[in-house]
Amino acid sequence: MKKITYILILLANPIILLGQQTIKGKIIDNDTNEPIPYVNIWVKNTNIGTTSSLQGVFSIRSDNLSDTCSIVCSAVGYQDTSIAIKNFKNTLKLSPVTYNIEEVAVYPQKKRTFIVNDLSDKKIGGGIMNDTTPLIEGRYFPYKPDYENYPYIEKILIYTHDAKRGKLNLRLYSFDTLKVEPIKELVSENIIAKTKVSIFKTRPTVIDVSKHKIKFPENGILIGVEWLIIPENTYKVTHTYADSKKKIVKIHYAPDLGATIDKQGYRYIYKQGNWHNPSAEPQIKGSKHSRKHFNPAISLILTN
Repeated sequence: MKKITYILILLANPIILLGQQTIKGKIIDNDTNEPIPYVNIWVKNTNIGTTSSLQGVFSIRSDNLSDTCSIVCSAVGYQDTSIAIKNFKNTLKLSPVTYNIEEVAVYPQKKRTFIVNDLSDKKIGGGIMNDTTPLIEGRYFPYKPDYENYPYIEKILIYTHDAKRGKLNLRLYSFDTLKVEPIKELVSENIIAKTKVSIFKTRPTVIDVSKHKIKFPENGILIGVEWLIIPENTYKVTHTYADSKKKIVKIHYAPDLGATIDKQGYRYIYKQGNWHNPSAEPQIKGSKHSRKHFNPAISLILTN
């Protein structure tokens, strides 16, 4: 009788059966069937996710999966794609996005540069960390008339505070000032960079993007730092609860982004398939910083 009762319980709760499972698969290009590396994959409406390897392979394990869940994939140069777990057959094809790239005429002239959001003499703190959630942290840069003589983005400086080198993916977007959100990627390939080890001081990782000939858009640009949920980015952090003094060890993923405290909020986060603007309201409570915002510590170097 016990055996029959046990079987009935399992049949009545198929989600429990599927709960502790691993989803494994491969992401490939729909046109070429080539594997796609550095695809961020997550379970829809959750913080559960991972990043595909150089061979396009990924694996997600969780206690909260069922055949009613869907996985979502996001990659540079491809359309975001969602598929129900029950319909996933080990391989998922992503469709490339067509980019209309403006031709740039280059004329010999004396090189000049201009720094946007110069942080060399500004206090930069830590504070933007990530655990296991695929996401993009971005900073919006509005266009200003001062940039007219320096129309191209030559380098991007990402300030981090890392105990180990972290690998990140740089994603660049044009901006819709009416919808107040990023809308279109400006580069059709991954821009992978490794941050510097910097335990005691926040330091910049300088990323040269001059080969892409990116002209500063009139509606501004959003510079996004995409976390890659890959083994080489993992590190452990011990957290202590103030009340119980209990210690727990959590897994985090490099890099740890530096942040500045500013009067205006330019921070945007892409998470679970949507852009969110935490800068819409002041993020720092208290009398001293009641009207201030956290922004990712990012600078631009423009050139002519």
